[in-house]
Amino acid sequence: MHGSKILYILFIALVLSSCDKGINSVNNAETVTPGRRDYIWTIDTLQLADYHTFGANRIWGSGPTDIWLVGSASVSWDCIWHFDGTMWKKDSMQRNISPWALFGFGKDNIWMGNANNSLWRFDGIQWSQFGTYLFPGYTSNMIMNIFGTEPNNVFALGIAVKNGGARGIIMHYDGSQWSYLSLPDINVMFTDIAFISNSTGSILTSSNISIVSGHTDQSDGSTICRLYVYDGKTINELYAGNDFATVSQMNGEAYITLKRKLYKYADGKLALWKDLSNTTFLGTVWGRNEHDFFSFAADGIGHFNGTNFETIFSVPSNLQVVTGTVLGDEVFFPCITQDERLCVVVHGKLPKAETEPK
Repeated sequence: MHGSKILYILFIALVLSSCDKGINSVNNAETVTPGRRDYIWTIDTLQLADYHTFGANRIWGSGPTDIWLVGSASVSWDCIWHFDGTMWKKDSMQRNISPWALFGFGKDNIWMGNANNSLWRFDGIQWSQFGTYLFPGYTSNMIMNIFGTEPNNVFALGIAVKNGGARGIIMHYDGSQWSYLSLPDINVMFTDIAFISNSTGSILTSSNISIVSGHTDQSDGSTICRLYVYDGKTINELYAGNDFATVSQMNGEAYITLKRKLYKYADGKLALWKDLSNTTFLGTVWGRNEHDFFSFAADGIGHFNGTNFETIFSVPSNLQVVTGTVLGDEVFFPCITQDERLCVVVHGKLPKAETEPK
């Protein structure tokens, strides 16, 4: 599957109508301090050689001066980029990779998943292949996302493919090795995972509840988006339909996007948290807290400040935002053209408040 087509389906999908079965509401009464919107914006262009392509997929950083961006490319030495706070550089190493997933715990502990069965790790000095993995009876694995709560509790999810069939897979890393979770054979590509906080506010581990999103490509070219709840033993479907559906983790909480609304998971159901369907909101959340987060917007990059949602940066019509990250007072949003011959990173930085020391 071509990078830009999958991203277009997942992130810029038009929202269709469906039923609200199994959905409750959450009381939103609270006093908020609106998140700031006085960003200074710049656009960095990744320098690709003529006729080279790069389809950015995932971004992760330990801070504003240590950011990694990976994606599929026409040549492998264009697949990995790094930002040092001043400029973006590719590492220019030739490898057998096609990265789709990226997540880390610090400058010297970063995971990368690929569309060619392999998982890689950065140790602070270099990227090295950690291992290759094939689900039994299948010919290839695609790792679409990686996420974890701590270095010995990491998840990689995606799809295993064989001639005439495919199934969703989730792998778990316990600090020493990766293993497959025991799941039923479901025709789905898992794309995102988020964990449900317990009553003390700490994030649960693999033996407890998580929300997983994915999608199934139909033979007629349409896509069915899906949501699941996984309790460490069983996985049950929460939603299946044409509406854009995904999950995000923010500040230790799971947020579910469905029909341009944000939900939480409570008492075995999706509970409505914010209805943003009358705004430019499309879905997915990156942010500091519930009063200060960013999302895909119909015309660019959107922001919710605890009071309202609005487009904070309009992206040119030839570009689509593919992902984002918030690091301290700075935000980064990679954007690509449909032919993937141009990739830019929209970079926003909050100026020091007058009360802050300079």
